[in-house]
Amino acid sequence: MHEQRIEKHLYERKHQMATGEWSRSYYIRLKDWKGIRRVWPAGNTLKTAKAKRAEYEHRNALREDFDLAKVKGMTFTTWTDIYLKKHAVKKKSLAEDQRMVGVLREFSGSMLLSQITRTTVEEFKQLRKNRQTWRGDPVSDAYCNRELGCLRHILKLAVEEGMIEASPLVKLYKENNARDRALTEEEYQ
Repeated sequence: MHEQRIEKHLYERKHQMATGEWSRSYYIRLKDWKGIRRVWPAGNTLKTAKAKRAEYEHRNALREDFDLAKVKGMTFTTWTDIYLKKHAVKKKSLAEDQRMVGVLREFSGSMLLSQITRTTVEEFKQLRKNRQTWRGDPVSDAYCNRELGCLRHILKLAVEEGMIEASPLVKLYKENNARDRALTEEEYQ
C-alpha cells in the first residue's frame, strides 16, 4: 500500500490487487473544530474527492458535530457498555457498577437514551422499591439509592459526552439511618 498527500487535507491511497492491477482511493484527513483527527473516504476519482473535501471543510467551519448521527440512535445498553469500558474501568467499585448496570439494563436496556424521562426513572424506582431481599425483607432506601445514584451518574456522563441534551431528574429516597435507641449501662456491660 502506498499513500501520499495530494493537497491540503486530501490523500491518495494506492494498493495492488490480487490480479496485479493497482487500485486508487482518496481520503480526507483533517482536525475538526473540537481538535479530533478525522478521516473520511472521498471516492475513487480526484474530482469527487475535491468536492467531498470542500464539503467537510465547510461543515467543519460551521462547527457541525460529526458524531451527532452516531449518537441519535444510541440505546441505553450501548451507552452502558461504553460507560463500563471508558469511565468505570478504573473504579474500585467496578464489580458493583457492573451489577447495578445489569439491573438498569433489565429495565431500560433497549430504550434510546433520549427516551429516558423522569417518568421512566420513577417507574424504575417503584419497581426496585417493591421487591424483597432473599430473606423476604423489603429493600432498604439506601440500597435503592445506590442504584439510582449509578443511573444518575450514567445519565450525567451522557450529557457531558453530548449523547443527550439534558438528564432527567433522578430523585433519591430519604434514607433513615438513625438508631432506634442507645444501650443502657447494664446492656453495655
